[in-house]
Amino acid sequence: AIVNIDIALIFAFSLFTYTALSLLTTGLNWRYVVLLIFAIILGIFSKGPGIVLGVVSIPLFIYLTSVHFHIEKRKFFWWVFSTLSLLVALTFIFVPESYFISITNIGAISQFDSPLTSLGKYTSKSLSANGLSITHTSYWGNFGWLDTKISEKILTIIWSIELIATLGIILFLFSKKSILYLPQKKYILFFIGIIIALQFAIRFYDWRVFDTLGKILIGTPGRYFLPNIIPHILLIVTGLGFFTRNKKQFHILLKILALLMILLSLYSIINVIIPRYYL
Repeated sequence: AIVNIDIALIFAFSLFTYTALSLLTTGLNWRYVVLLIFAIILGIFSKGPGIVLGVVSIPLFIYLTSVHFHIEKRKFFWWVFSTLSLLVALTFIFVPESYFISITNIGAISQFDSPLTSLGKYTSKSLSANGLSITHTSYWGNFGWLDTKISEKILTIIWSIELIATLGIILFLFSKKSILYLPQKKYILFFIGIIIALQFAIRFYDWRVFDTLGKILIGTPGRYFLPNIIPHILLIVTGLGFFTRNKKQFHILLKILALLMILLSLYSIINVIIPRYYL
């Protein structure tokens, strides 16, 4: 219905997620490692936020190698320190300085007295209730530049589903019981990690531009976070699935969520997209 200019970045994140989950399941496998590296390269060359894939791959590979080589807990921290030191050194040697300048905006003159003042002003604007609402609305259905928005009632339903799922994820992570039909906790931690990493990257760059101009220019529209749509949906499913009592109820939940997604798509096409763009 609408062309997204970030489609290569979304594909890179999707491929990275698939290969990362495969590696977490099977262990180190050269085919998946090659695919993972390809996803990282594709992401970096498609758009700036692709660097997130390279960052997330570091703790992923540290974990995979520690499990593969059966590194003892005592040696694990030394292994982490050595690996990170080597990666930082190689990064500064082989990555051009201009690339770091472009993604961090280093050297630009700040419009504020101190970084803390700048961060405080930026946070009050972007992380306020209104700022978060704009991001959430555009993520789920803001079709175009004329504020053709999705219904507030539907957004309220989505908010409610996400809040319940968030509670379920928290309870699941701290729960000691084993739920065989839900993903293992290592997958959940990976999903949370890649989502936080992209959030930080987008908001960091948005703040750096705000710091130099004194106003929000880049912003945080929902499409910037679409590359993580797969981990996002899987977290919602897992969080809600925690409240189901057995596999049968979980399957019913999956069918209900699938139906709701289809209905959301039909609503958007019939009530929003067709009247806005074709009538």
